[in-house]
Amino acid sequence: MHIFILELKRLTKTRITWISIGLAIVLSVVMAFSAISNEEYDYTGKNGNMESITGVSAIAANKKQMAPYEGKVTVSELQSDLKIFHKLVNKYGENIPSDIFLKEVTPRFQRLSLIASWYSSSQSTFTALEKVQPDDIQNFYIQRNQKLLSMVESKYPHNSAVKNVVMSLNSKVKTPFTYFYGLPNNSFFILDFLIFLLLLICVVINTPVFSAEYQTGSDDILRSTRNGRAKLAVSKLLAALLIDLVVFAVSLAIFILVVDKTFGWERLLSSAQMNNVLLFLPITTGQEQVLLILAGFFTLFATACFSMFLSAKCRSSTTTLILAVAFCLFPEILYLITQGTGNFTGLLGCILPSSGLGINNNLFYQLGKMLFVQVGPFSIWSPYLIMGAAIVEIPLFFILSVRAYCKHQVA
Repeated sequence: MHIFILELKRLTKTRITWISIGLAIVLSVVMAFSAISNEEYDYTGKNGNMESITGVSAIAANKKQMAPYEGKVTVSELQSDLKIFHKLVNKYGENIPSDIFLKEVTPRFQRLSLIASWYSSSQSTFTALEKVQPDDIQNFYIQRNQKLLSMVESKYPHNSAVKNVVMSLNSKVKTPFTYFYGLPNNSFFILDFLIFLLLLICVVINTPVFSAEYQTGSDDILRSTRNGRAKLAVSKLLAALLIDLVVFAVSLAIFILVVDKTFGWERLLSSAQMNNVLLFLPITTGQEQVLLILAGFFTLFATACFSMFLSAKCRSSTTTLILAVAFCLFPEILYLITQGTGNFTGLLGCILPSSGLGINNNLFYQLGKMLFVQVGPFSIWSPYLIMGAAIVEIPLFFILSVRAYCKHQVA
């Protein structure tokens, strides 16, 4: 414990640690207000022209407008929304007057999008809705299940295990769906990206843990002490991980408190399927947020341990940092090149330490996909594989880091 406290004091006295912590806090505040400032409310001004407000004022106005449309999304309400839409299209065509559109279509848009995405994900919402009649959706939730089943059978025609997993999870999805204003499409993407930036910040903190002492030669003195081997390595690792935990917890707490309180905590009661009608995981928006935070936590710690393994192997902090950042970006680059196609690239994109965080290859997008990776005789859903691999890699790279440091001492 004494060695751990000394290592913790040493890390907290370095300039790079405090700069990194400060940067993490600033980023969390900036990105929280970014999620809020992106919200927009359009209305017709006194002169008849379209005007808009953004930020907190827009959220308050949207809340007031959406209040009558919140709650259970029943089939009768979906049919009523569709009837109103068709009535407007029959009267005005695609050129619905802006004031009527804002009053009649905008507050129903989330529910109308649910119908459109169920009918066709390849067409615009307007085009898809024109082709659907109210009678076509009288068994909307049953038809949704049937479409999900046909998609599974089409994508994995000879894999009954995948079909059983998907339909078993889907059977637990609560219907009718629940909707509250403030669905987190944008804010959840920003949350994922914030965790990715925190990961890079923690990598900067962790990479000099061992390699910096190799460069200065102080490691030669430390290795000659009684506790200069495994105990010192473990203390260094634990001290760095504690700082990573503080950075992660403080930054995420700021972001969640600012964003969720501003939009309203009730939004977390919405069905996650309101964002993706064919999502087969039975969770609410709040549970989805918790899942993203847990995945981010495990991914960040797996990458942190991996970066310190590199630090224990490399004699230069610069080399360690370059390699660590390259490995952090590799899953994203791999996805951009392959677009997630192919079993091997899909597997590789799920098991790397930093998988599940990034711009395109993040867990939020993976939840909306039906990507199953074949691992021997097993078909594993990509979010399960991403989280499972990260959980395994934390102790794996922790032990490998200790071992690499001890072997370096012998050398």
